[in-house]
Amino acid sequence: MHHFVYKITNTINGKIYIGKHSTDNLNDGYMGSGTLIVQAIKKYGHDAFVKVILEEHDSSEQSLEAEIRLIAEHKSKECGIGYNLTDGGEGRLGFHFRHTDAAKEKIRKSNTGHVVSVETRQKIVDALTGQARGPLSEEHKQKLSAIHTGRIISDETRSKISESLMGRSVDEETKAKISDTLKKRGFEPGDRALAVKKSWETRKLQCQTSKPVEQYSYDGSTLIATHKNIRAACMSINKDVSKYNGSIGLCCDGLQKHAYGFSWRWAT
Repeated sequence: MHHFVYKITNTINGKIYIGKHSTDNLNDGYMGSGTLIVQAIKKYGHDAFVKVILEEHDSSEQSLEAEIRLIAEHKSKECGIGYNLTDGGEGRLGFHFRHTDAAKEKIRKSNTGHVVSVETRQKIVDALTGQARGPLSEEHKQKLSAIHTGRIISDETRSKISESLMGRSVDEETKAKISDTLKKRGFEPGDRALAVKKSWETRKLQCQTSKPVEQYSYDGSTLIATHKNIRAACMSINKDVSKYNGSIGLCCDGLQKHAYGFSWRWAT
């Protein structure tokens, strides 16, 4: 068995590729498996490349070590010099792919104004339909809880969300679905709207006079703390009380699931 490190040179543009190979036949025609060198050979043709053996070794392991050294010495990983994407030694060691600014601009232009057809959307729906989506495992729930615990959405982010939703209309079909969902939860038409309006009108009063509030993890499985009232709850998450919008109270009343990355309930 022969173990060696080779260099392939593109005689058209001078770019090189360093690789390692183990074989019983030195004339097996192997020209590397790297992504860029394979693409280059396909583009320029096999005859445009010359291969030479740089070093021979007693074992595959020695060749791997030499490959790393020779890639560094020949700088074949540098753009414009070589086709190597990694530092060598098998695997993706040292692979850090980044689009150039020019490539990013091409991608941006190609996607600008692109509209996914109804046919394509239907194909995506058909492909996803029927895929198993069982209940979340306890481990998954705990991971989600850990991610959202203590998470506070900045005022800047809230402002961006508000601006993105401003002027957005909801079609009748979506309204009907929302209405059906609320009815299944025991709400009559208009209940949530009235509750929200009441919350906005009384939020400052409720903030200071509400009964004790329990703060839970995002998925509601873990009790984090019990607060004297909503004001104390706001202060515990560094939320400006003067900007409180009634969402914790709505959450406690069962009219929404989460507020500020947590679940909330009235303490019993």
